[in-house]
Amino acid sequence: MLYQANLSGADLRGADLSWAKLSSTIFGDIDLRTVKGLKRVIHEGPSTIGIDTILKSQGEIPEEFLKGTGASDNFIEYARSLSQDPIKYYTSFISVRLVSPSATR
Repeated sequence: MLYQANLSGADLRGADLSWAKLSSTIFGDIDLRTVKGLKRVIHEGPSTIGIDTILKSQGEIPEEFLKGTGASDNFIEYARSLSQDPIKYYTSFISVRLVSPSATR
């Protein structure tokens, strides 16, 4: 059980959290890509995941795990965009020349 545990900066490479019970746990500045069993974690309450963890994990955190921490669907989508393909913006320039009716005579 990881209740109110502060795992900030912990080295969890290869750890298996299958069926671990979490609540109010802080995941800060951790790379979660190699942590096993994140889809099977039992969330008994919300937990905190830092933006630094999302960036270090390169967006490779199971959606089930993120939802269990209390993250909204919008946040999960945004978090993935931070570390995967950036949002593409397109620019355009529209030019309009207004001519008064008297100038055309």
